Amino acid sequence: QITFVNAEDGWLLFSGNGTGGDVIDIFRTIDGGKTWSRVSGTGTSASPDTAPGHLPLGRTLWGVGFLNVSTGWATSLGGVSDPVLFVTRDGGSTWQVQKFTLPSTKVSNVATLPPTFVSERDGVLPVLLFGSGDERTFDLYTTRDGGATWNGTAPLKTSVYTAGGIGAVATTMKFVDMNTGWFVGEDGGQHQVYMTADGGQHWARLASGLGFTNITTFSLLSGTMGWVIDTPDKQSSRLLKTVDSPTNCATRLL
Repeated sequence: QITFVNAEDGWLLFSGNGTGGDVIDIFRTIDGGKTWSRVSGTGTSASPDTAPGHLPLGRTLWGVGFLNVSTGWATSLGGVSDPVLFVTRDGGSTWQVQKFTLPSTKVSNVATLPPTFVSERDGVLPVLLFGSGDERTFDLYTTRDGGATWNGTAPLKTSVYTAGGIGAVATTMKFVDMNTGWFVGEDGGQHQVYMTADGGQHWARLASGLGFTNITTFSLLSGTMGWVIDTPDKQSSRLLKTVDSPTNCATRLL
């Protein structure tokens, strides 16, 4: 995963399989990608990172997101009692656990996903909650204080595909402002697009009539224009475009 906050400052996350979880390294550039230096990581089970503020071993689905050149978050998947959200105030060199309140539902595992900010103070943090069996819930956490605190909204029961890693999950969740956002869930083997117009307090499932089966990319330029790539099978895919609203994504078939 790669993320930039401006033309010069960016971070690159390398992830590999390790004993009990993913082994990650985080690199930083301050010259637009010409040079990179390792700033933090987990180490390996044979040689764990023991520096102050290190990231722990034993997590998976790692991701990173930054608000500015100093403040950012490392997100991951873990058990309900494990820390899965970490914040840095020094550009990624050291990390501290950031706690947030889970909804009052039975949860066995939690996955946080990289936050998206629409201003220096306002942002959203997608959180996936895994219950017993195949029960999964999506909750959109929001901040109005630059990520100092995160508050949940209205949990929505839906399955979210995570086997493709953080990159695959991130491409199916888009928020253009603090009120308007979309994400792709799954119901009965069919992909469904959900929309909120009030910052996650209420969600609507959009009816398209085209029968989405495997949405691999969901991209929006605004609240009215966007594209969906749907891949029914390994031999074919289709690109759908909307120019008025994702509620009418079937209006343009390219």
